[in-house]
Amino acid sequence: MARIENVKLMTVGDGAVGKTSLLMSFAMDKFPEEYEPTVFDNYTCTMVYSKAINVQLGLWDTAGQDDYEQMRPLAYPGTHVFLICFSLVSRNSFENISSHWIKEVRTFSKDVPVVICGTKMDMVEDSQEKIGREEGESLAKSLGAHAYVECSGKTQKHMTEVFRQCCEAGLIFQNIIKNNGASTPATPAESKDSEGCCLIC
Repeated sequence: MARIENVKLMTVGDGAVGKTSLLMSFAMDKFPEEYEPTVFDNYTCTMVYSKAINVQLGLWDTAGQDDYEQMRPLAYPGTHVFLICFSLVSRNSFENISSHWIKEVRTFSKDVPVVICGTKMDMVEDSQEKIGREEGESLAKSLGAHAYVECSGKTQKHMTEVFRQCCEAGLIFQNIIKNNGASTPATPAESKDSEGCCLIC
């Protein structure tokens, strides 16, 4: 019988990049059509990581707006992995990862692993401002991220891979599993939904 391990996942990134939509789509299979700034919210779901481990995944959502800059770090203690999100169709949100978000995360949680996630994959084809995969992978490597992934909360494309990488990073951080060199960015082939990784409703 699989044992249950706990992972606290903290989601950060600019406002309106799709953090809340991604979490809601994953945890509740529901995609919000209208944007409403988040203050704080959290969800819990159980994810099958392997035959031996089920992960009780605590999904913490934060507001990216400057108004909440003093409040966000209050939720950081006990975090096992940060999911730093940017929009694949917003270069400003991408550049803010290195200029702001990684600095904030490292100030309050020096050693906690990060996963970099490009959201709104479904909008890339129609955008003049799209961020290429090579750019995202290069940024993730320069920041020492556990992985780089791209997804769409709306279509759920590659969504499972995002949270599989987060579970893996959180388990490694807690020394529950060993790091077998999985800290490189996920390739497009690896980014498809894994058969062995799913939610338990």
